[in-house]
Parts: sequence; structure tokens; C-alpha cells
Amino acid sequence: MNWRKTAAATLALALAAAAALLPLPAAAQCEAWIRGPMDDGTLPNGSDGYIYDSINWDPDGAGPLQERLVVAGNFNAIGGVAANNVAQYDPSTAQWLPFGNGIARTVYCLVVFNGQVVAGCDGDNNEGTFDETVQRWTGSAWEYLSATNTGNVRDMIVYNGSLYIAGTFITQFVIPGSDPAHYLARWVPGSVKWEDVNQADFGSQTNTAVRALAEYNGDLYAAGWKASTGSGTGSAIHITHGNGAGLWTTITDGTDPGGIYDLDVFGGELLIAGGFLEINGVTCNGFAGWNGSSFHAFQGGVSNPSGGHTVWSIVIHEGICIGGDFTSAGGTTVNRVAFWPPGGSAWQARGTGIDDTVYDLTSYRGELIAVGSFANAGVPANDIAHWNGTSWAAFGGGTANYVLAYASYNGRLVAGGSFAQPTQSLGAANNIAGWSGGSLSAFGTGMNNVVYALESFKYPGINGSYELIAGGIFTTAGGVGALRIARWRESPFGGFPPPAWEPMGAGFNFNVYAIERMGGVTYAGGNFTSSGATAVSRIARWNETTDVWENLTGLGGMNGTVYALKEFNGSLYAGGSFTTAGGSSTGGLARWTGTSWVQVGGFFQGTVYALEVFNGSLIIGGQFPGLAGGANIALWDGANYHNLGSGGTNSVGVRALKTNGLRLYAAGAFTAVGGVSANNVAWWDGAAWHDANGGANNVVWALGTMYNEVHVGGEFSSVQGGTTATPRWARYTETGVPWISLNPTPFSQTVSPGATVVFSAAAGGGFPGLAYQWTHNEVPLVNGTGPYGSTISGAQTQVLTIADVAFADQGAYRLVVTNGCGSVTSGVGTLSFPATSDVESQARVSIFHSIGPNPSGGESTLSFSLADAAEVRYSVFDLRGRRVRQVDLGRLPAGRFEARWDTRDDSGRQVAAGVYFVSLDLGDRRLGARRLTIVR
Repeated sequence: MNWRKTAAATLALALAAAAALLPLPAAAQCEAWIRGPMDDGTLPNGSDGYIYDSINWDPDGAGPLQERLVVAGNFNAIGGVAANNVAQYDPSTAQWLPFGNGIARTVYCLVVFNGQVVAGCDGDNNEGTFDETVQRWTGSAWEYLSATNTGNVRDMIVYNGSLYIAGTFITQFVIPGSDPAHYLARWVPGSVKWEDVNQADFGSQTNTAVRALAEYNGDLYAAGWKASTGSGTGSAIHITHGNGAGLWTTITDGTDPGGIYDLDVFGGELLIAGGFLEINGVTCNGFAGWNGSSFHAFQGGVSNPSGGHTVWSIVIHEGICIGGDFTSAGGTTVNRVAFWPPGGSAWQARGTGIDDTVYDLTSYRGELIAVGSFANAGVPANDIAHWNGTSWAAFGGGTANYVLAYASYNGRLVAGGSFAQPTQSLGAANNIAGWSGGSLSAFGTGMNNVVYALESFKYPGINGSYELIAGGIFTTAGGVGALRIARWRESPFGGFPPPAWEPMGAGFNFNVYAIERMGGVTYAGGNFTSSGATAVSRIARWNETTDVWENLTGLGGMNGTVYALKEFNGSLYAGGSFTTAGGSSTGGLARWTGTSWVQVGGFFQGTVYALEVFNGSLIIGGQFPGLAGGANIALWDGANYHNLGSGGTNSVGVRALKTNGLRLYAAGAFTAVGGVSANNVAWWDGAAWHDANGGANNVVWALGTMYNEVHVGGEFSSVQGGTTATPRWARYTETGVPWISLNPTPFSQTVSPGATVVFSAAAGGGFPGLAYQWTHNEVPLVNGTGPYGSTISGAQTQVLTIADVAFADQGAYRLVVTNGCGSVTSGVGTLSFPATSDVESQARVSIFHSIGPNPSGGESTLSFSLADAAEVRYSVFDLRGRRVRQVDLGRLPAGRFEARWDTRDDSGRQVAAGVYFVSLDLGDRRLGARRLTIVR
């Protein structure tokens, strides 16, 4: 039996069966918005104290306002906003808001009652005065519903239309007509008073508390602890239930003193959380279930070697989620948050967990929210964090100001604009940052002021550096003087010499708004009038020989600001608010012939902010009347202007244009284009305009592309009709298919038998529902002992580990990433052993030893060994996966061989300099692949 082929076939069938069970999303579902990389918050994030509770609240019910997250505890500020002990998060603006002047005392619990937020507070005081323990938000102020002289309100619930509160209070409410209440009370809206509903069940002793309320099977359940002696010197867990008005029925009156802190319901059971070790003789360790007749544990409950084993909160979010001060659940390290899936049998972690106590969990807008007293959730997060399905992040932040420009540069998408710290984890990245699919990266210390324009290119040849040019208002870049324009240079050979910002000549006296590279020359446009002692009127070109900016013509530049530059049909086009260019009357659009500026189809009335080439035509965007019915956007085919569809945009027009494959994207400040409703972003397919799934809720200033995505930047705080909060930077995927952000690293490893090797790869972040599968020579891997004795782990994760490698483990490793919209396969990571003359070792297995010289300037030699006779061929692929050469070597006997590639393609032409992959195949099996660099 061929074990490997059988295992692969079995796994393939299993994967196919699993895929068949998944709902296949429609194309419209796969085309969607994804949060941008600036969505993990800015300092200060979180609160400056503790957060004890969180709830969802819709401030206008069925009205247009979005549901908000309300948090409460003991804090003075959250997200940098002053808010005393209670605050609300508005997803439409991605901002925290106070509730008036807040609440003076610590708030322990929250509930929504008759559409209003109600807060339960600390009633203890040391001054002998009354403190209001229940308050409700009227929409403009907090209104007191009670006052007590001792005890706290710890939980609240709305049951059968009435508000119930629970806590440690033993008091006479000051509301006229209210009863003295011990630990449980009910607010009756019609009579506007409080009723005692304890019915002596918890008694009136000290050392007693009701800490949790829940509705289960139509009854109200109350739990906490109760004095176990007449003197009240001891206490034990206590759970009771009733209809909320009559007598209560006790289901446990245990002896464990640990207490109960939360109740919830899932799968027909009452879930019980606390600090107890057992209930009714059942060892539960902080968490238990009650099915109506008996208690049971969940895999032994939780623990913490430091002594804490309390579960403070339960929430139902895709299953059962619990939070507390525990570090393990069922023997699995979870760090304060654990997940029990529906029908599950074991606890699961959520990422690396949280570094300190979680007091409450809630489900908000499809994500799990954790609050408490902590500082880190894998990233800095003060007291509040959210789990998006794959990782934790700080909650409630974004870039401070705006994204104004994008450029693709050396494998990254670079954003420029006005921001100081775009993410909590990055630290300072002043006004410029790069993204390659994972975390944002800085470019030195960035600029001291706004970046408006970005351009990138690579100098020719294998030694050519990668250049990034930034323009704007700044006067320093990376701490070096650079007046409004600077360049960043990266070597193709890694970090030597180290990249750094450099000034470009004398720079400019005023701002740079546009940069374009055409014919090996860099052009800049803006509202500047000089570069050092040289007069340059709003447009200039860079002389790379003399390192100075110079005029395009002795006739002068423009009489107004240049906002856009673009090459089209071999000419440079400029757009802006000018009316003359080089002394010619042109209007806001002009063409440079190489010797002079000329009109484009006549005088252009209005201001041009954006230029792009699409389907062989120049697209113009801005604020202008255009052709009849075509305001703010137009098409120039080289001879005539045309509308795009049935009309242009409304409002103040188009600020950015970008081509992505068969689509043209337009963005700016508008609510309709071509008669189609579209909020600030729309796309054109060559025949009609389309809304971009709800668009953005404020102005979009910039568009960029990366893989199958369009990135938008601007002043917005949310996209997709306000349903996705993503401040200032958002991603729009046309296909929903993930892409590879990190190919297997290291890309090539040469080790000895018995070693341990690790390959890491990754998909671009933010895609939901990703599944991972590593392959070896295109055969899926399975965790456990492999067919050749090595031990495989992480086969379905982004990190593959192979321990005790054998000769047969040599070859090509790839990561396949899949979701409901499709799949993508990474590049190759290769594993090989050192060349050896050990005939016995070579005879055991076929090996692709090496290819060289590497780098190669000419002929390259493949070295390989065959354990058995086989049909052999080699193939050469470029970086885009296109095959450029295939050579059949025929049937070869067992032994060691060499084959040569003359670095020509199948047509006999020399291949260009660059990186190639050479694979060696034995029949229908790929033996391995090697990376080869060709230099010229």
C-alpha cells in the first residue's frame, strides 16, 4: 500500500465532505468590506480604572441610530474621553461618549429597562449619608430610583415587565410607599415604588448577598451566598427560584463558601459561575450546569496555580464563553477567557487570553467583548478588548486624523496622511505607515506634518533600489530636514545599506499634492512657487544628475494649484484649480507635449482632483460641470470627452480614482453617481455604476490596491452602511478570497536527518472563517507520526513543525488557505539535506540535492539521486507561477545524476534576470523544488 497516497486521498475526501457541509456564500456575500489595519486603537486606549459590566443598548429603538456598547465600573476616562464610571461607544463614529456628568459612585451592573439604561451602584459610604444605588438615564440626565444607607446593587434583570435588583443591601428605600428590602427588590413602574421580594428566603442576616439573576424555564433564579448561622458569621452558596412575587424554592443550599457571581442559560440548562469548588457534592471548580434536576461539571471546571479559580461572567457567543481570574480550564491553558462549543466536550482557549481578571463578557455586533482589570490581551488593551474570531485587539479606537494617500511599495501598501499613532501596537508612525497583510510598519520616525502624496518605483536591474517618494506639508522626514518632499530607499538585498529618509534637493516653499513617475523622470505638483533659488510655478521635475528641481519650460508653470498628475498615452497630464499652464489658457486640465502645455479638448471648466487610466482612456475626477448630466467625472479617449453612464456625481464630487482589474473605483464626497445611490465610494464596470456595499459614512480622500482588494482612506469612521467600524482606513474585497501575506519562511532550509524544522506562512489579516492546510510535494499533511517516522504538528495552522526529519521529508512545502469564498496557495518553502556520498542513504530515497551556482549568470546544474528507475523531468516557473521551461530527461535508472538548464525558455530566449523556481518531477510525483536567482 502507498501510505502517502492513501492518506492524501482520505484527507482530500474528508476536506471535500467538510466543505460540502459549509454554506456556500453568494458572490455578493464574498464581495464585502473588511476592517482596515488602523482599527486596533490609539493611545490612550481603554479605561484608566476598572470595568465591571457591559451591555448592548439601542438609544432610539427601531430608529436609525446604531446599537451602542455601554460599559460601567470605576474609571474617570475611557478612550481618552472623560467619563465618570459609565460610558457609551458609538460605532458610527468609533468614539466613546459620556453619559452627561456620569455617576459619582462605582457602578457594578447595568440593564436596559423600558429603553433606558439603568445602573446599579455602590451604596456603601463612610459618612453616614445616603448614596443613590439605582439610577436611570433619561436621555439627558441620571435620575435616582433609590437610596440606601448600606450595601450595594450587584445585578439587575427585567423579568415579566418589572425591574429586579439584587445585592448586599438591607435598607428602607426612600421612594414613598416602598417596602424595606433585603437583598432582592422589584420596581413596579405603575405604582412607582419598590417591593421586597425576598420573602425571607435569603433572610436578613449580614454576610449575605444575592449576586446573580436569570430567567430559566419561566422562573426567576437568584443566586449568591447566605448566612449559615444565626450570628451571620459564616456563609454558603445558595440558589433559589420562583415567579418573582410569591414564595421561592431552593435548589441548593450548599456548604461551599466560594459564592456564585453569574447565571445564564444555554442548551436547556441553567449555567452557574462563581468561586465555589462543589455544588451538592459535585466537584465543579467555578462552573456548573443545572438541567432542572441535577448539577454537573464541565470538564473539571477552572483553576489557577496562584489560587484564583473564580468565574465572574458567562455569555453565550457562538457557544459558552466564561471569563474570570482563572488561567486554565479542563487542564487547557486559557488565561481568563474560555470557550465551550455547542455539543463540545472540552474547553478551548481564545488566542493567548488576557493577562489579568475579566469581570464581564458580552456579545456585541458579532464580536466577543471582554472587560475587567487587565492591561494586555496579546496587544496592549486597558480593561476592554474584543475578539474578532481570530485574535484579540484593543477596543474603541482608530487613527487620530485622516488617510490621504496610498502607494504600493516593495510588497507593502503605504498610507500617508495626518496621524501620529495609527495603531496601539505600532507606536509612533508619524503621518506614514506600511501594511503587508499583518501589522502596520513604520518608516523611521515619519514626518513632522501631513503627507498628501506618495509615489513608488524600482530602478532597473537586479541591483536597482526600491524608491518611495512622499510629498506634503512636512519640513522634516525621519528627523532630517526635507522641505515638503523626501524619498525613502530600500536595497534589493535586504537591510544593507539600512533604509532612511533623504531630502530631495532644496525641496519646495509650499505644499506638494501630487507626484508622478514617467519615462524615468519624477514630477511633483502642488501650490509651491520655488525650490531653493529656482522659480517653479506649481509643477517641477527632478533632475537625477544634478539633484535639483527644475522647470518644465521657460514659459512658467500653472497659475493655480496642481492636485493631480498622470501619464496617459506617453504624455503627462496635470489637473488642478489653475486656469493657465505655461502661459496657455487651459482650464483645470492640461497636457505636457514635451515642450509646452496645451489644452485637453478645449478649455476645461472647473477643478480636477484625480486622474486615472482605465480601459485605454483617461478618467478625470473633481468638482466641475462636465458634459450635460455628467458633473464631477468624465472620460477622455484622446480625442473627445464622454460621460460614464447616465451621469456624474452629486455633492462636492470626486477626490480619488483607482483601477483594479476590470473595475474603476471613484471616491470622494457624494451620495449618488450615475443615478445610483452610493455613499462616497462607487465602482464602474465599463457600462454601469455600482454601489460599494453601503460605502463609507464620510469623505474618502484616497484609494489604493493590494492583491484582490481596494483600500479606501479618508475621514470616515465606518463602512458598509455604518455596520462596520473601521476608522479612516478600510478594505474592500471583490472576491472574499484570502491572499498570502507571508510565503513559507524560511524559504529554504538545509538540515541534517533528525533535526526539527519550522515553516511559517500567513494570509492577509481580517478574512473571516479561514482554514489552513500544509502540503508536502502537494500532498496534504496530517498531524502525528508521518509516513517516514518524523513527527508533524501544526499541519492545519500557519506554523508547521516537523521533528526528527527523514530523507523523505525533503521537498516543497506550501500552505493552502481556504474560506467560504475560495482558496489560495502559498509559494514554496524547500527542505533539503547536505549533499552526501553515503550511497546507502542515497539509495533509500530519491533526493533533489541542489541547483547551482545560485545566483547564476548562465548555465545552472541540477543534482539529484534516484532510489528507483523513474521518468524524470524538470520545470522552471517565474514568480507569478508561469512555466517558462520544461525538459523531459526520459527514464533514468537508480543512481545519482546531474542535469543542466541553459537559462532559456521553451522558445529558446534567455530568461530575464529575477527569481525562478525549478521543480523536479518523477512521473506524476513532485520530488522537490529549488529557488534560483538569475542575474544578468
